[in-house]
Amino acid sequence: FRQRLVEPGTKGAMIVPRSGYKSTVASHGGNSWELIRDPELAIGCTSQVYERAEAFVKQTISNFTENQIHKWLYPEWRKANRTGDELILENRKKRRVEPSLRAITAGGATAGIHVDVFIADDIVGEDLLNTDRSSGADMYRLSSWLHNNLRTLVVSWSKSRVVVVGTRYALDDPYERIMQHSKEHYGFWDATGYPVDPQGEWQTYYRPALQNGESIFPEAYSVEMLEAMAVTDPWLRATQYDNDPLRSGVSDFADYNPQKVEVKWDDNRQDYLLVFSDDGAVWPLAQCDVVQGGDPSGGGKARGPKSSKNAVGVVARTPDDRIAIIEAQSGYVEPTRFFDWIADNEKKYGLLIRSSYVEAVAGFKAV
Repeated sequence: FRQRLVEPGTKGAMIVPRSGYKSTVASHGGNSWELIRDPELAIGCTSQVYERAEAFVKQTISNFTENQIHKWLYPEWRKANRTGDELILENRKKRRVEPSLRAITAGGATAGIHVDVFIADDIVGEDLLNTDRSSGADMYRLSSWLHNNLRTLVVSWSKSRVVVVGTRYALDDPYERIMQHSKEHYGFWDATGYPVDPQGEWQTYYRPALQNGESIFPEAYSVEMLEAMAVTDPWLRATQYDNDPLRSGVSDFADYNPQKVEVKWDDNRQDYLLVFSDDGAVWPLAQCDVVQGGDPSGGGKARGPKSSKNAVGVVARTPDDRIAIIEAQSGYVEPTRFFDWIADNEKKYGLLIRSSYVEAVAGFKAV
Protein backbone atom coordinates (compact mmCIF):
# COMPACT_ATOMS: atom_id res chain seq x y z
CA PHE A 1 0.00 0.00 0.00
CA ARG A 2 2.80 2.46 0.84
CA GLN A 3 4.06 2.16 -2.73
CA ARG A 4 0.68 3.25 -4.06
CA LEU A 5 1.12 6.69 -2.52
CA VAL A 6 3.43 8.07 -5.21
CA GLU A 7 0.91 9.77 -7.47
CA PRO A 8 1.10 13.59 -7.32
CA GLY A 9 -1.36 15.08 -4.83
CA THR A 10 -2.02 11.78 -3.05
CA LYS A 11 -3.25 11.76 0.55
CA GLY A 12 -2.82 8.36 2.13
CA ALA A 13 -3.37 6.98 5.62
CA MET A 14 -2.40 3.75 7.36
CA ILE A 15 -4.61 3.04 10.41
CA VAL A 16 -3.21 -0.18 11.85
CA PRO A 17 -2.72 -1.77 15.31
CA ARG A 18 0.27 -1.20 17.53
CA SER A 19 3.36 -3.35 17.07
CA GLY A 20 2.66 -3.65 13.35
CA TYR A 21 5.88 -2.09 12.00
CA LYS A 22 3.89 0.85 10.62
CA SER A 23 6.70 3.36 11.34
CA THR A 24 9.28 1.07 9.72
CA VAL A 25 7.18 0.80 6.58
CA ALA A 26 5.77 4.32 6.34
CA SER A 27 8.23 6.59 8.18
CA HIS A 28 11.96 5.86 8.38
CA GLY A 29 11.78 2.98 5.90
CA GLY A 30 9.38 4.92 3.71
CA ASN A 31 11.63 7.99 3.83
CA SER A 32 14.60 5.99 2.58
CA TRP A 33 12.55 4.49 -0.23
CA GLU A 34 11.20 7.89 -1.27
CA LEU A 35 14.66 9.48 -1.44
CA ILE A 36 16.13 6.58 -3.41
CA ARG A 37 13.36 7.05 -5.94
CA ASP A 38 13.84 10.82 -6.09
CA PRO A 39 16.80 12.52 -4.33
CA GLU A 40 15.34 15.94 -5.17
CA LEU A 41 12.50 15.52 -2.66
CA ALA A 42 12.07 17.50 0.54
CA ILE A 43 10.38 15.35 3.19
CA GLY A 44 9.01 16.54 6.53
CA CYS A 45 8.36 14.02 9.30
CA THR A 46 6.36 14.74 12.45
CA SER A 47 5.12 12.87 15.49
CA GLN A 48 3.41 13.75 18.79
CA VAL A 49 6.81 14.04 20.48
CA TYR A 50 9.49 15.90 18.53
CA GLU A 51 12.20 13.50 19.72
CA ARG A 52 10.24 10.66 18.14
CA ALA A 53 10.16 12.42 14.77
CA GLU A 54 13.86 13.19 15.16
CA ALA A 55 14.53 9.50 15.82
CA PHE A 56 12.78 8.63 12.54
CA VAL A 57 15.04 11.09 10.74
CA LYS A 58 18.19 9.71 12.39
CA GLN A 59 17.18 6.15 11.51
CA THR A 60 16.79 7.17 7.87
CA ILE A 61 20.20 8.88 8.00
CA SER A 62 21.64 5.66 9.42
CA ASN A 63 20.19 3.73 6.47
CA PHE A 64 22.20 5.94 4.12
CA THR A 65 25.41 6.23 6.14
CA GLU A 66 25.83 2.93 8.01
CA ASN A 67 23.99 0.24 6.10
CA GLN A 68 26.71 -1.43 4.04
CA ILE A 69 24.35 -3.07 1.55
CA HIS A 70 22.62 0.26 1.01
CA LYS A 71 25.97 2.00 0.43
CA TRP A 72 27.04 -0.71 -2.02
CA LEU A 73 23.79 -0.54 -4.00
CA TYR A 74 23.46 3.25 -3.97
CA PRO A 75 26.97 4.75 -3.69
CA GLU A 76 25.89 8.19 -4.97
CA TRP A 77 23.33 8.61 -2.17
CA ARG A 78 25.66 10.09 0.42
CA LYS A 79 24.98 12.53 3.23
CA ALA A 80 26.37 15.97 2.34
CA ASN A 81 25.71 17.85 5.60
CA ARG A 82 27.36 17.36 8.99
CA THR A 83 24.40 17.94 11.31
CA GLY A 84 22.80 14.81 12.70
CA ASP A 85 19.20 15.99 12.86
CA GLU A 86 18.55 16.46 9.14
CA LEU A 87 19.64 14.92 5.86
CA ILE A 88 20.86 16.61 2.68
CA LEU A 89 21.80 14.20 -0.11
CA GLU A 90 25.00 14.82 -2.01
CA ASN A 91 23.50 13.77 -5.36
CA ARG A 92 20.73 16.34 -5.10
CA LYS A 93 21.07 18.61 -8.13
CA LYS A 94 18.92 21.56 -7.08
CA ARG A 95 19.83 23.93 -4.26
CA ARG A 96 16.82 24.19 -1.92
CA VAL A 97 16.11 25.82 1.42
CA GLU A 98 14.55 22.63 2.70
CA PRO A 99 16.82 19.65 3.37
CA SER A 100 16.09 16.25 1.90
CA LEU A 101 14.63 15.16 5.24
CA ARG A 102 13.83 17.01 8.45
CA ALA A 103 11.80 16.60 11.63
CA ILE A 104 8.87 18.95 12.29
CA THR A 105 7.44 19.84 15.69
CA ALA A 106 3.82 18.67 15.89
CA GLY A 107 1.60 21.55 16.98
CA GLY A 108 4.38 24.10 16.51
CA ALA A 109 4.87 26.98 14.12
CA THR A 110 5.37 25.88 10.52
CA ALA A 111 5.66 29.24 8.75
CA GLY A 112 8.31 29.06 6.05
CA ILE A 113 8.41 25.24 5.94
CA HIS A 114 7.32 23.69 2.64
CA VAL A 115 7.87 20.03 1.80
CA ASP A 116 7.06 17.71 -1.07
CA VAL A 117 6.08 14.82 1.21
CA PHE A 118 4.57 15.38 4.66
CA ILE A 119 4.55 12.33 6.94
CA ALA A 120 2.61 12.40 10.24
CA ASP A 121 3.31 9.32 12.36
CA ASP A 122 1.37 8.75 15.63
CA ILE A 123 0.58 12.42 16.06
CA VAL A 124 -1.52 11.75 19.19
CA GLY A 125 -1.24 9.41 22.17
CA GLU A 126 -3.10 8.19 25.23
CA ASP A 127 -1.77 11.05 27.36
CA LEU A 128 -3.92 13.47 25.36
CA LEU A 129 -7.16 11.83 26.52
CA ASN A 130 -9.38 13.01 29.37
CA THR A 131 -10.01 10.85 32.43
CA ASP A 132 -13.06 9.37 30.65
CA ARG A 133 -10.78 8.55 27.69
CA SER A 134 -12.36 11.09 25.36
CA SER A 135 -10.24 13.61 23.49
CA GLY A 136 -8.79 16.40 25.57
CA ALA A 137 -8.05 19.96 24.51
CA ASP A 138 -4.51 19.07 23.37
CA MET A 139 -5.80 16.29 21.11
CA TYR A 140 -8.27 18.71 19.50
CA ARG A 141 -5.44 21.20 19.06
CA LEU A 142 -3.16 18.67 17.37
CA SER A 143 -6.04 17.44 15.22
CA SER A 144 -6.66 20.99 13.99
CA TRP A 145 -2.93 21.52 13.50
CA LEU A 146 -2.66 18.39 11.36
CA HIS A 147 -5.59 19.09 9.09
CA ASN A 148 -4.67 22.79 8.70
CA ASN A 149 -1.10 21.92 7.74
CA LEU A 150 -2.15 19.45 5.09
CA ARG A 151 -2.41 22.56 2.93
CA THR A 152 0.14 24.99 4.37
CA LEU A 153 3.14 22.68 4.92
CA VAL A 154 3.28 21.32 1.39
CA VAL A 155 4.83 22.97 -1.64
CA SER A 156 1.84 22.34 -3.89
CA TRP A 157 -1.73 21.24 -3.12
CA SER A 158 -1.96 19.42 -6.44
CA LYS A 159 1.49 17.78 -6.50
CA SER A 160 2.75 17.32 -2.93
CA ARG A 161 1.81 14.21 -0.98
CA VAL A 162 0.68 13.43 2.56
CA VAL A 163 1.06 10.17 4.50
CA VAL A 164 -0.65 9.82 7.90
CA VAL A 165 0.16 6.80 10.07
CA GLY A 166 -1.55 6.03 13.34
CA THR A 167 -3.61 3.94 15.73
CA ARG A 168 -7.05 4.97 16.95
CA TYR A 169 -7.51 6.45 20.43
CA ALA A 170 -10.93 8.10 20.49
CA LEU A 171 -13.94 8.69 18.28
CA ASP A 172 -12.90 12.33 17.93
CA ASP A 173 -9.18 11.76 17.33
CA PRO A 174 -7.46 13.21 14.21
CA TYR A 175 -8.04 9.99 12.27
CA GLU A 176 -11.85 10.04 12.47
CA ARG A 177 -12.09 12.70 9.77
CA ILE A 178 -9.84 10.59 7.55
CA MET A 179 -11.95 7.46 8.10
CA GLN A 180 -15.11 9.38 7.21
CA HIS A 181 -13.69 10.91 4.04
CA SER A 182 -11.78 8.04 2.44
CA LYS A 183 -12.46 7.64 -1.25
CA GLU A 184 -10.56 4.35 -1.51
CA HIS A 185 -10.55 1.57 1.10
CA TYR A 186 -7.72 -0.95 1.44
CA GLY A 187 -7.19 -3.66 4.04
CA PHE A 188 -10.23 -4.90 5.97
CA TRP A 189 -13.14 -2.48 6.40
CA ASP A 190 -15.98 -5.02 6.58
CA ALA A 191 -16.96 -4.41 10.20
CA THR A 192 -16.20 -0.68 10.45
CA GLY A 193 -19.45 0.83 9.24
CA TYR A 194 -17.60 3.55 7.30
CA PRO A 195 -18.85 3.87 3.71
CA VAL A 196 -16.62 4.94 0.85
CA ASP A 197 -16.84 8.70 0.30
CA PRO A 198 -16.65 9.30 -3.47
CA GLN A 199 -15.90 12.98 -2.80
CA GLY A 200 -13.25 12.22 -0.18
CA GLU A 201 -9.53 12.98 -0.42
CA TRP A 202 -7.99 9.96 1.28
CA GLN A 203 -6.75 6.54 0.28
CA THR A 204 -6.79 4.62 3.55
CA TYR A 205 -5.40 1.27 4.59
CA TYR A 206 -7.21 -0.02 7.69
CA ARG A 207 -6.68 -3.26 9.62
CA PRO A 208 -7.90 -4.58 13.00
CA ALA A 209 -5.71 -7.00 14.93
CA LEU A 210 -8.25 -9.81 14.52
CA GLN A 211 -9.57 -10.53 11.06
CA ASN A 212 -12.08 -13.33 10.55
CA GLY A 213 -11.05 -14.76 13.92
CA GLU A 214 -7.34 -14.83 13.08
CA SER A 215 -4.55 -12.57 14.28
CA ILE A 216 -3.04 -10.55 11.44
CA PHE A 217 0.34 -10.61 13.21
CA PRO A 218 0.52 -13.72 15.42
CA GLU A 219 4.24 -13.16 16.09
CA ALA A 220 3.33 -9.98 17.99
CA TYR A 221 -0.11 -10.83 19.43
CA SER A 222 -1.87 -14.18 19.37
CA VAL A 223 -5.63 -14.73 19.36
CA GLU A 224 -5.38 -15.86 22.99
CA MET A 225 -3.55 -12.69 23.99
CA LEU A 226 -6.16 -10.50 22.30
CA GLU A 227 -9.05 -12.40 23.88
CA ALA A 228 -7.47 -12.04 27.31
CA MET A 229 -6.97 -8.32 26.70
CA ALA A 230 -10.67 -7.95 25.87
CA VAL A 231 -11.38 -9.05 29.46
CA THR A 232 -8.58 -7.31 31.37
CA ASP A 233 -8.49 -4.04 29.40
CA PRO A 234 -11.35 -3.79 26.88
CA TRP A 235 -10.57 -0.15 26.05
CA LEU A 236 -6.99 -1.01 25.04
CA ARG A 237 -8.17 -3.91 22.93
CA ALA A 238 -10.91 -1.91 21.19
CA THR A 239 -8.78 1.14 20.39
CA GLN A 240 -5.15 0.09 20.04
CA TYR A 241 -5.73 -3.29 18.43
CA ASP A 242 -9.24 -3.37 16.96
CA ASN A 243 -8.91 0.28 15.88
CA ASP A 244 -12.57 0.77 16.82
CA PRO A 245 -12.95 3.50 19.48
CA LEU A 246 -16.74 3.51 19.15
CA ARG A 247 -16.91 -0.06 20.44
CA SER A 248 -14.65 0.79 23.37
CA GLY A 249 -17.36 2.90 24.94
CA VAL A 250 -20.07 0.25 24.84
CA SER A 251 -18.13 -2.89 25.73
CA ASP A 252 -19.67 -3.12 29.20
CA PHE A 253 -23.18 -2.75 27.80
CA ALA A 254 -22.55 -5.50 25.27
CA ASP A 255 -21.78 -7.92 28.09
CA TYR A 256 -24.76 -6.88 30.26
CA ASN A 257 -27.87 -9.00 29.96
CA PRO A 258 -30.75 -7.40 31.89
CA GLN A 259 -33.88 -9.34 32.71
CA LYS A 260 -36.95 -8.46 30.72
CA VAL A 261 -40.09 -6.92 32.15
CA GLU A 262 -43.44 -6.53 30.43
CA VAL A 263 -45.78 -3.62 31.16
CA LYS A 264 -49.47 -4.64 30.91
CA TRP A 265 -52.67 -2.71 31.51
CA ASP A 266 -55.12 -4.41 33.91
CA ASP A 267 -58.75 -3.33 33.31
CA ASN A 268 -59.91 -4.76 36.61
CA ARG A 269 -57.30 -2.89 38.64
CA GLN A 270 -57.25 0.11 36.34
CA ASP A 271 -53.51 -0.01 36.77
CA TYR A 272 -50.38 -1.07 34.92
CA LEU A 273 -48.76 -4.36 35.93
CA LEU A 274 -45.05 -5.14 35.76
CA VAL A 275 -44.46 -8.79 34.84
CA PHE A 276 -40.86 -9.97 35.29
CA SER A 277 -39.63 -12.66 32.94
CA ASP A 278 -37.11 -14.39 35.22
CA ASP A 279 -39.56 -15.63 37.86
CA GLY A 280 -42.97 -14.38 36.69
CA ALA A 281 -43.31 -11.92 39.58
CA VAL A 282 -46.09 -9.35 39.13
CA TRP A 283 -46.20 -5.90 40.71
CA PRO A 284 -48.89 -3.21 40.24
CA LEU A 285 -47.26 0.02 39.15
CA ALA A 286 -49.26 1.90 41.81
CA GLN A 287 -47.22 0.07 44.47
CA CYS A 288 -43.92 1.12 42.89
CA ASP A 289 -41.86 4.26 43.16
CA VAL A 290 -41.85 5.75 39.65
CA VAL A 291 -39.66 8.62 38.46
CA GLN A 292 -38.83 10.12 35.09
CA GLY A 293 -35.44 11.46 34.03
CA GLY A 294 -34.22 13.27 30.95
CA ASP A 295 -30.88 14.31 29.52
CA PRO A 296 -31.02 16.85 26.68
CA SER A 297 -28.56 16.65 23.83
CA GLY A 298 -25.17 18.28 24.03
CA GLY A 299 -25.69 19.47 20.48
CA GLY A 300 -26.09 18.18 16.97
CA LYS A 301 -28.86 16.35 15.17
CA ALA A 302 -26.59 13.65 13.73
CA ARG A 303 -24.02 11.25 15.12
CA GLY A 304 -20.60 12.76 15.56
CA PRO A 305 -17.74 13.12 18.07
CA LYS A 306 -19.23 16.33 19.49
CA SER A 307 -22.90 15.36 19.45
CA SER A 308 -25.05 13.20 21.69
CA LYS A 309 -28.61 11.95 21.76
CA ASN A 310 -31.54 13.40 23.66
CA ALA A 311 -32.76 10.74 26.10
CA VAL A 312 -35.76 10.29 28.40
CA GLY A 313 -36.55 7.32 30.63
CA VAL A 314 -39.19 6.26 33.15
CA VAL A 315 -37.94 3.96 35.92
CA ALA A 316 -39.96 1.99 38.50
CA ARG A 317 -38.64 0.47 41.72
CA THR A 318 -40.78 -2.36 43.15
CA PRO A 319 -41.35 -3.01 46.88
CA ASP A 320 -38.88 -5.92 46.69
CA ASP A 321 -36.23 -3.55 45.26
CA ARG A 322 -36.33 -4.56 41.60
CA ILE A 323 -35.65 -1.77 39.12
CA ALA A 324 -37.46 -1.67 35.78
CA ILE A 325 -37.13 0.73 32.86
CA ILE A 326 -40.70 1.00 31.61
CA GLU A 327 -40.25 3.78 29.04
CA ALA A 328 -37.21 4.96 27.08
CA GLN A 329 -36.89 7.40 24.21
CA SER A 330 -33.69 8.62 22.61
CA GLY A 331 -32.47 10.11 19.38
CA TYR A 332 -30.81 13.01 17.59
CA VAL A 333 -33.88 15.25 17.66
CA GLU A 334 -34.87 18.86 18.19
CA PRO A 335 -35.11 20.08 21.82
CA THR A 336 -38.88 20.44 21.40
CA ARG A 337 -39.15 16.72 20.75
CA PHE A 338 -37.29 16.02 23.99
CA PHE A 339 -39.94 17.89 25.96
CA ASP A 340 -42.71 16.16 23.98
CA TRP A 341 -41.38 12.83 25.26
CA ILE A 342 -41.51 14.04 28.86
CA ALA A 343 -45.07 15.34 28.41
CA ASP A 344 -46.22 12.14 26.69
CA ASN A 345 -44.95 10.00 29.58
CA GLU A 346 -46.63 12.28 32.11
CA LYS A 347 -49.87 11.98 30.17
CA LYS A 348 -49.60 8.18 29.97
CA TYR A 349 -48.75 7.47 33.62
CA GLY A 350 -50.22 10.55 35.29
CA LEU A 351 -49.77 10.77 39.06
CA LEU A 352 -48.00 7.41 39.10
CA ILE A 353 -44.86 9.37 38.21
CA ARG A 354 -43.71 10.88 41.50
CA SER A 355 -41.20 13.29 39.99
CA SER A 356 -39.57 14.20 36.68
CA TYR A 357 -35.92 15.26 36.62
CA VAL A 358 -33.93 16.93 33.86
CA GLU A 359 -30.38 18.24 33.60
CA ALA A 360 -30.00 21.91 34.52
CA VAL A 361 -29.30 22.91 30.92
CA ALA A 362 -32.74 21.66 29.87
CA GLY A 363 -34.34 24.80 31.25
CA PHE A 364 -32.27 26.95 28.93
CA LYS A 365 -33.14 24.73 25.98
CA ALA A 366 -36.83 25.09 26.84
CA VAL A 367 -36.48 28.86 26.59
